[in-house]
Amino acid sequence: MAHFLERCAGLEAGQGYAVQAVHLFGAAEALREALSTPLQPGERGERDRDLTSARAQLDEATFAAAWAAGRAMTPEQAMAYALKDQ
Repeated sequence: MAHFLERCAGLEAGQGYAVQAVHLFGAAEALREALSTPLQPGERGERDRDLTSARAQLDEATFAAAWAAGRAMTPEQAMAYALKDQ
């Protein structure tokens, strides 16, 4: 599920929806921490590139607020958020 959220976040970042992307990245990180499932080395490069892209589109305060909001989501909320436009 965390991987799915990260992939959706990457798509959002690539389309210029940085706040939405950061919400999903934050939710994915919180889920990974809760489940003790860290990113695998092969997953890290793409995720870091997409997160850097999203972060570059936002000022620091907006990024921090979006990250905190994503981390506060339940897994169910994060999944619904990721699927909202699908």
